[in-house]
Amino acid sequence: MLFVVGSWFLWYCAITGIGKLFSVGVNKIYKRMPLFLEKDLGIFEFFWLGFTFLIASLGLLQIFYPLNGMILGVCFLMGFIGHFLNKEQKSQEVNFLYLTMLFIVILAVSLPCVSVDGTLSFSYDTGLYHLSVVRWINEYATVPGLANLHTRLGYGSASSFFTFAALFDNWIWDGRSAWLTVSFLLAMLLAQVLHKLFFGTTRLKIYSLICFLYLLLELLLLRPGLYFDSVVFYILIIAGLHAVEMTGAGAKFNEMAEKKYFAFYIVPSMLTLAFTIKPVAVIVLLCCAVIYGMPFFQSLYRSDRKNFPKITAVAIVPLLLLSGYLLRNLMTSGWPLFPAPYGGIAVQWSLPKETVENEYRVIKNWPRASGHEFLDVGDKLFYEWAPSWLFRNFDKFNGVTFFLPLFFAFVMVLWYLMQKKRCKFHMIIFFTLFLSLIFWFFTGPDIRFARGFVWLLVAFLVLAFYDTEGWGFSVLYNFIPRHTLRVITVAVAIEGILLFCVVLPYRNFKFSLWHIGRAASRPVKSVTLNNGQTPSLVVWVPEESDRCGDAPLPCTPYPDDRLRLFVPGDLGKGFYLKRE
Repeated sequence: MLFVVGSWFLWYCAITGIGKLFSVGVNKIYKRMPLFLEKDLGIFEFFWLGFTFLIASLGLLQIFYPLNGMILGVCFLMGFIGHFLNKEQKSQEVNFLYLTMLFIVILAVSLPCVSVDGTLSFSYDTGLYHLSVVRWINEYATVPGLANLHTRLGYGSASSFFTFAALFDNWIWDGRSAWLTVSFLLAMLLAQVLHKLFFGTTRLKIYSLICFLYLLLELLLLRPGLYFDSVVFYILIIAGLHAVEMTGAGAKFNEMAEKKYFAFYIVPSMLTLAFTIKPVAVIVLLCCAVIYGMPFFQSLYRSDRKNFPKITAVAIVPLLLLSGYLLRNLMTSGWPLFPAPYGGIAVQWSLPKETVENEYRVIKNWPRASGHEFLDVGDKLFYEWAPSWLFRNFDKFNGVTFFLPLFFAFVMVLWYLMQKKRCKFHMIIFFTLFLSLIFWFFTGPDIRFARGFVWLLVAFLVLAFYDTEGWGFSVLYNFIPRHTLRVITVAVAIEGILLFCVVLPYRNFKFSLWHIGRAASRPVKSVTLNNGQTPSLVVWVPEESDRCGDAPLPCTPYPDDRLRLFVPGDLGKGFYLKRE
């Protein structure tokens, strides 16, 4: 517990300081029109500002330099400088700082209970390639052709989540990012949602309450590992929270940059970050690009000197994030959108097109069928595989946490469309989320990849109840005693804790005041490839399964004698496959 509390506190302070440093730097650049005003920024705003800028910067840096302990030290130094340059805080922020830290301590009491096991035996993908990706980023700059060693190392190295996980995995946290990274982001999100539940506007309270229920579910499901499926939705929840903050009922888009600039600024950054973590957020990002692109071109066409700097500043972090993501994919596989088989570049280390297409086919088809049947499901029509998919996934848990909210959302959206007065904001949100669910269903229908979309849709639907006149929801809310929502929140929190205590005894974990697990290698053996190079390339291969764990580099479950190094003996120079 103490190790977790200390780690989270230190990282929280460092990232918040980086956010303050970034805000000071941007205001210096735009000194005639400061973009980030002190009254608009609190501790959470500084945290997410720092987090997005940190990941965007490191995503480009890791192309040229490994994210080792020295880089970590520089990040902590930047955080210290940021706190020094921006020492003034409002009294409300200082008071809530202690509340935030108290909440983090409370979470830290619970989370180590699910985080002290050292085997990671149940975290399949973490053992398959997650830990290997972290080790590659720690020890080498982005390696050309790394996907030739193991395809999953390619898109794993490109994901922005592993950029942060690898930075976390240094010094006393070496080998421990699987225990700390996801839980740290969940803790920060829970703290912010609780803050909005207690101190936000009515609209923010309504949105935050539904998100809080979803996050309690995430807390119950939390396991040691580097699965980043849910992290995408953590980021989307933050983006949604700021979208709600900057858009009141009937708010005009061109007024947002004036009244709620930070929210206007951070939403594209968070959505781009979600996409670079996992492309399941691509539809949300494209819709955001269209919405934000319209005022940008209007300002450009009208030569609007007042709003043009504010609008262009919004693009800084998203462009950095996208540039780093596309370049890392190109470096590791030769395909900028890998594993999607589009836009391949003819370079020596490029994966063959058939390999990329096969990888994409596996990702798309394995959630549709069980066992080895997924190999053939791609040739079947929708009505042939969909019934078996539904039967296999419709259990009690998914029924309550996915299908029931989805059915509720679908019915209520149809009802909303029948109303005469409809808010454009809600229409855009509903369209975007439903389109994202359709994209998910036809590209990889694993419920883990979409549960967050459904809960976001429910959150915005409940908010639409409140915003829409004539439904009676807003009138009813005015008669509810002032503190009722806080009482409900406390009750839900107590219920979540009780559920957590009921689930916990069945996990066979041990509680520790200080110790948490450390990643370890699976049993591996060395295999010398007969590739005709001197010195020969020696790879580590798992003995018992296809999982390397935190094995020495290079490790792959699929040794291939066609694999070559650009410079024999130097892994950092990259890999390529000998063409026939």
